[in-house]
Amino acid sequence: RVELMKGGSAKRIIGRAQRGLWHGKKILSGNHVSFSTLKTKRKWFPNVQNKTLRSKILGRSFTLNITTKALRCIDKSGGLDNYLLYSKPVHVDSQRGAKIRGDIIDKWERLNNKKFNRASEVLSQRLQRMASSSSLIRV
Repeated sequence: RVELMKGGSAKRIIGRAQRGLWHGKKILSGNHVSFSTLKTKRKWFPNVQNKTLRSKILGRSFTLNITTKALRCIDKSGGLDNYLLYSKPVHVDSQRGAKIRGDIIDKWERLNNKKFNRASEVLSQRLQRMASSSSLIRV
């Protein structure tokens, strides 16, 4: 699969990355340089793990090929649902991640009776965090 990036350059996403969450990571290639400066081609693979993650909104689990970078981002955002809803679509660049994200958005819209808008939801979350942290600072 080939996508166009900013600036018109093409970005190829490999098949394994399409079936999991890699958070924009990809296989890198380069040279292994020996002591005698002979160069041989080599590849650097991302640290991909098989993990089962639970979606609270959908009420089911998903087994995914997921990089450790994506796992850290999921922990930081507060779970799989928050990661898929509030992270930039560029980071959820796989077909499987996009499908799960679409299912979560559909269910979220049915639960809240309004259309999901990532920008306004992120802003409201930030305002809530600022309000709670300012109430802790008051003396």
